[in-house]
Amino acid sequence: MSDLHVSPAETGKVRVFALDLPAAEIPAFMARRDDTDDPMAAWPLRAALGADHLEAERVELVRLADLEGVGLSGYLAEGLGVAAGEVARDRARLDALKDHALILPSSAFGGVKQHLAPRPPLRHVATLLEERPQAPGILPESASARPQGDTARPAAADGTDPAPRRAPARSLIIGAAVVLAAILILVLALAGR
Repeated sequence: MSDLHVSPAETGKVRVFALDLPAAEIPAFMARRDDTDDPMAAWPLRAALGADHLEAERVELVRLADLEGVGLSGYLAEGLGVAAGEVARDRARLDALKDHALILPSSAFGGVKQHLAPRPPLRHVATLLEERPQAPGILPESASARPQGDTARPAAADGTDPAPRRAPARSLIIGAAVVLAAILILVLALAGR
């Protein structure tokens, strides 16, 4: 299932899993332990997900009762920036979940290529795309952005600028003065030693 393949450069995906465990067992399932060599016992969540790498601080466990009135679909769209069309497609499945859900954004996998193979108590529900910001189009030119007075020159027939613009002499003089002032300050600082 391609929804469960994580590429190294992946961004903008949010995977949602149902967590079918009694509430009393969830803390042990989510906890990482350093006192064992058994991968399942060391971090049951990662083992049940079938992940090679997982960033604990990027994993979000959601108690669905806390989302009353908004629902999981509303939380994903409004709270996590998942695209509205993505949420609409899977709204019925998302809002039908009970108890707890696990939300894993692309960043939870730390850029490590891997294939997830979830097993109970995890169940993959959906892989959704985050809303992508729209690139601005060509902005209209305002009157204040157009050249004024004698600095305006007509464009050539092909729309290109017929001659390169030269910096006014005053700008060159100011630039030279700034450089000379910096050199003078440096000389005085070295002489004072």
